[in-house]
Amino acid sequence: MRDLSRFVALLSILALPFVAQAKEAKEVGPHGGRLMKGAQFKVEFHLDKDRKAHVYLYGQGMEPANPEAAKVTLRAMKGGAQQVELVKVAADPKVKGSTAHLVSKKALLSPDGYLISLTVKVTGKPLDSFRFNFLEETCGECGHPEYACICGH
Repeated sequence: MRDLSRFVALLSILALPFVAQAKEAKEVGPHGGRLMKGAQFKVEFHLDKDRKAHVYLYGQGMEPANPEAAKVTLRAMKGGAQQVELVKVAADPKVKGSTAHLVSKKALLSPDGYLISLTVKVTGKPLDSFRFNFLEETCGECGHPEYACICGH
């Protein structure tokens, strides 16, 4: 039991830089999602009305990037980590501003109130890892979903 407590404490300490990194994201992406800055890409996480997760990659100048340029992993952590399978969606030429991106095959767990872990790996480059609390309700101050809140509370 004592070993388990030590392991949980160590895991919490190791996770702090990742949580802090995700909390620093104060921008909302073009699709109204949480925008996070990594070493290689900016990454937007957005949830649609059907509770499917959308992940968009952008260059540092916010130009759309090919979602196949990196290995993206999404996990919903509620009572254990659930790997979320992502598939590529092509840009729709009929929709202005549409870009190729990744979308979850299934809806995310309901209700909200759990941790999202998102990693982006480019071969030969450092891993970018983001973690944030997934809360869907709308922030009363900025009007964005809490997972994409820019108020800093």
